[in-house]
Amino acid sequence: MKYWIKIIIAVLLLFVSGSIYGQNEEILRMYQRITGKDLSSEIERLRSEKETETAREQIAEIDTLGIHEISLERERIAAKDSVEVKTFFERYVRREHINPYESELRQFSIDFSSVRTNLNFNKHIPGSYMINVGDVFYIDIWGAMETSYRIEVTNEFFIIIPQIGKIDLSGSDYSRAKETISARLSRIKGISYSVRLGEVKPVSVFVVGNVAKPGVYNVSPFSTIIEILALAGGVNMHGSLRSISLIDNRTQKRKTADLYSLLFRGENPVSIIDPDMTIFVPLINKQVAVAGNVKKEGIFELRSGDRLKDVVDIAGITPFSDVSRIEIERLDSEGRTYAYSTSLESNPEIRDGDIVRIFSTLVFNPRYVYLKGNFRHNKRVEYRDGMRLLDIFDRKEILKDNTDMNYANIIRKSGLGRRDVMINFSPGGVFSREGDENIELMSRDTVEVFSIDSVSFIPSVKISGMINRPGDYKYTKDMTVSNLLSYSGGLTPRGDKENILVIRNMGKDGLKYYSEVDFDFRLQSDDKIHVFDHTAKNPYNNVRIWGQIKNHGDYIHSEHMTVIDLIGLAGGFRSDAMKDSIEVVSGINEHNRTLETNWYSYDELSSVNLHPNDIVFVRRIRDFGRVNIVKIFGEVMFPGVYAMRDNEELADLLVRCGGFTNNAQIKGTQIFRDEVRHQQEVKIRELREELESRIRMNMVLTGNHDLIGALNISKFDSIQASGRIIIDIDEYGNHEQFFFQDRDSIYVPSVSRTILVMGEVNQQTAITYNPARRRVRYYLDKVGGITKTADRKNIYVIKSNGELVRQRGWFDNILNHRLDPGDMVYVPYDYTRIDFLQLTKDVTTILYQLSLSAATVYQLSR
Repeated sequence: MKYWIKIIIAVLLLFVSGSIYGQNEEILRMYQRITGKDLSSEIERLRSEKETETAREQIAEIDTLGIHEISLERERIAAKDSVEVKTFFERYVRREHINPYESELRQFSIDFSSVRTNLNFNKHIPGSYMINVGDVFYIDIWGAMETSYRIEVTNEFFIIIPQIGKIDLSGSDYSRAKETISARLSRIKGISYSVRLGEVKPVSVFVVGNVAKPGVYNVSPFSTIIEILALAGGVNMHGSLRSISLIDNRTQKRKTADLYSLLFRGENPVSIIDPDMTIFVPLINKQVAVAGNVKKEGIFELRSGDRLKDVVDIAGITPFSDVSRIEIERLDSEGRTYAYSTSLESNPEIRDGDIVRIFSTLVFNPRYVYLKGNFRHNKRVEYRDGMRLLDIFDRKEILKDNTDMNYANIIRKSGLGRRDVMINFSPGGVFSREGDENIELMSRDTVEVFSIDSVSFIPSVKISGMINRPGDYKYTKDMTVSNLLSYSGGLTPRGDKENILVIRNMGKDGLKYYSEVDFDFRLQSDDKIHVFDHTAKNPYNNVRIWGQIKNHGDYIHSEHMTVIDLIGLAGGFRSDAMKDSIEVVSGINEHNRTLETNWYSYDELSSVNLHPNDIVFVRRIRDFGRVNIVKIFGEVMFPGVYAMRDNEELADLLVRCGGFTNNAQIKGTQIFRDEVRHQQEVKIRELREELESRIRMNMVLTGNHDLIGALNISKFDSIQASGRIIIDIDEYGNHEQFFFQDRDSIYVPSVSRTILVMGEVNQQTAITYNPARRRVRYYLDKVGGITKTADRKNIYVIKSNGELVRQRGWFDNILNHRLDPGDMVYVPYDYTRIDFLQLTKDVTTILYQLSLSAATVYQLSR
């Protein structure tokens, strides 16, 4: 009967193992395709590392290597991208206006790289800590007997004290466990004792979701959730900080941690971490933006039911926040935005996507007068009822030494929709208390004084019109129109030298006009000169030329003007001009309803007459001056960098570089291209993401955490896109036509005398090439044949030029393929088979453990 029970158990185990293996089969193939490694071997290596290293060593490695390197990298990026950030009070002191509509808001996040992860397993142990298997008690006894014990909690949750007996601690916390142990020790007469929990067993925590490095971590049960998330690289920008789930894998009970409560209120969301807990960081929830006059602007995460006060408590109110006038911008049900005003006292509920803008009370404070200009300090001063200028100008030291004491302004606000009023006064008159200069001020007035330099009169003249550099110029004695034209760069081609107007201010007699003056006309200070456009009296027609000529634009049309004449006026062709096809567009006037377009060669241009408003286009030669920079190195006569035209190909390059050397393996010529490398990088990245997704899904379904551990170890760092292009070239250099692109690279290797045999063979090595024995079968025999785990049907050959050859049918045996020097034979692993030897070993181990358990139950029941 027992024999049949064992057979049934073995069959069930085979069925379960086969189903799990079948789920993993596609993942194993994908992992092999991307990394060239066996995922089963990676998992076994991970298991062996876990068995040989202690939990303390693992945590030390995580703390000193992984986090340290991540911290250095993040500090480097942060230093590079850092900008000066001023606090709200610094901005207030500098008199900067904080505009809620111009704030650059960023999502609030935690810099986990700065978290100090000191995972001490011997921290102060709270009385509520639940005793776990592997915890160690230290018991010291003195008096009638002197001894000390270090006793570990067994798998059955009891301890055994020599000479005292077994003490059951199942379901006990630390306080109750100390009482239970003390109660047993107190029965012994004449001794004193102390009981303490000296060591606690590390717990395994599974961190998944939106973190930088998901995986399994061994941590102290007293580690904070911040420390554990820091080990996992921190929460990324898509992860939630307010609804982190902590799931007990044994009871499936779920806790929720809100890191905002820790950061903004100092409340630790989780005090003790349970064994085999899963920490899941979901996607970020609802969000709200807070801008304006708060202590911390930004985009914050919401929880259900959060109201305006909850959001404002996070952002922080400043002394000058206007809480009675808060604007909320919101999306309606159709996705359109609208805004409404509210107050902090009303405390409305906040919705996802809201933008809360808080304004400053300083903007609406009218009780000030602003001092501007040549004061020693431009500032706001408090306005008082009945305030006058003499209250400001109480001492001359308030002004700079070069202040104009005769002229100053008061700029007064006249109300909404009206122009500001300017009132003139004399600062000197205010100081001397003469006349009516001591003007009464009003709130929000601006008092502006000037320096002597800013109001000093410099004699000048002004010129405008068809001048190269119109503007104001300093007047000099005996200045003429000719002098001013010279200073201003002269007339433009359209300037009419016979139509120059001078306007002179005659004071009480008004303005006097001098028309058609000559160049010797003498000017006076404050004269204004205007040069007219001669086309105003004599209108003319234009022709236009554009394209690859030196000076494109409009030119005056003349009678019998040809295209070659216009090109000459435009400075001639540029070097990249297409001279064989010049386009002329005619019919651009009010009489023509259609345009006529013709193309002419250079030889025809001298006979093509232009009409008014015609347009000439000179096109650019396509790819003019463009060359491809190609690098060739290896076994060629003159390796180096060459410039190649688009119509030149590999044969042209081989001629220019002197051809192959005698030591060149021509069939192994390799070509690399940047465009192909970029395409390969994209594909590798997609395969990585797909593999990682499948592994995680399989891990969740099967509970096999070793899969994610192997994924974290490999990280695919060895996979690099090469950008290689396979070209069919024979041993004489004959090849298919191949044209270059810019930055292509060609490598010609030296002659290889070996055949490389890799994969599931008894000995992976290189074998000297034998021209008389070229078949694959011969070289597999040389390495002792293939292993039992080999996939015989999918053996393939990688040729020296990168081409892959494999068996394509029943009549095509890969073992008979003829090899060339430098080829590689690869025998893959057969992922469709089940390792019965390992499975038998596992079944035997399980049966052995079951038999021990049955024997124990039998002994206890006697």
